[in-house]
Amino acid sequence: MSPGVRAGLLFACFVLILPVAGCWNYREIRDLGIVVGAAFDKEGEQIHLTVELMSTKTGEKAEGGGSLGIRPQLFESSGKTVFEAVRNMIAKSGKKLYWSHAKAFIVSEEMARDGMIQITDWINRDAEVRSQTWVLVTRGERAADIFKTKSKLFDTVSMQLEETLRRYGNSGKLLSTTVGDFVEDMEAPGIGATIPFVQTAENAGDKVPQIGGTALFRGERLVGYLDAEETRSLLFIRDRMNRGSLIAVSTERPKTEVSLEIYRSKTKRALHVEGNRPVIELTVEPLADIAEISTEKDVIDLEKKEELTEKANKQLARELQKTIREVQEKYQTDVFGFGQMIHHRRPDLWEAIEQTGWERVFPDLEVQTIVDFRLKGSALLSEPTKVGE
Repeated sequence: MSPGVRAGLLFACFVLILPVAGCWNYREIRDLGIVVGAAFDKEGEQIHLTVELMSTKTGEKAEGGGSLGIRPQLFESSGKTVFEAVRNMIAKSGKKLYWSHAKAFIVSEEMARDGMIQITDWINRDAEVRSQTWVLVTRGERAADIFKTKSKLFDTVSMQLEETLRRYGNSGKLLSTTVGDFVEDMEAPGIGATIPFVQTAENAGDKVPQIGGTALFRGERLVGYLDAEETRSLLFIRDRMNRGSLIAVSTERPKTEVSLEIYRSKTKRALHVEGNRPVIELTVEPLADIAEISTEKDVIDLEKKEELTEKANKQLARELQKTIREVQEKYQTDVFGFGQMIHHRRPDLWEAIEQTGWERVFPDLEVQTIVDFRLKGSALLSEPTKVGE
């Protein structure tokens, strides 16, 4: 083929492609209701949907407008299904809802106890809704009430929730969860799903959203809660502990309160089988700094350091065992993932367990805990603060 013919064919192809170039699904932003957050409540036999929309109108200054000129607007609708509630929203907002920028979904306790399938199924089927969106559960109040609180430092409540989940996740008292995380654990064998819970709280006379603790699920249904301290134990057990958590330890000689800040932690899991009975052994290895000493007495010489370390080991081991027993006895849902470990490491044993049902085996599962604290950092080289005469 001559160069001239080849050039002619390339030009013809280019001309044919031009008409189909561009954004085939282009939509004007003014035609869309941009959702930054959504709340799901039960209303009789219907689902009550509340959405926080991001207003992009310019040239207006409204009370509560954010630093970027964003004005959040709340709209509500109901339907027999989530899809119907979403479609019914158009009659009130006048715009089609656009979900790709949603930061957080909030589900009421009442709805979560009935089951999460309706919400997760809608999310999986809607191409615009991202599975990476954060999800929270309320405790003792409607989900819509969270959007009626004040967010003084953020443009919208949803943006505050997103930032809190990102930053407070390093506190050692929060196990942040996306919709995708929840669905993955809900569908996996041998592990119960978890979601952080959110409540309204008083702050300087205003109601603000406050995240803390963990909602526990058996299958798709909410069955109970762990508080912030119990959530810390859950993080240690699941090897999800990040830097930042504080542990207060009391020493006897002398009587002193010492705060330990976790630098990092590693949890190793071992599986033993006694007869046909699985036994889990947890070895937790936290690396910590001394963050604060309550008296001027020395607790970091060699002898006192050993006492402090031993106290910390025993205290954390007790906390872990207490949380494990509470979940086994009260909620019977394996949010620790012990069953998942058995499923992966001993599929033959898991096959036998499935005949009985893991939900029946888990409450009586023996879990042994070993804690081995190590202290590090310049805090060990610093003398306690002295009080002058």
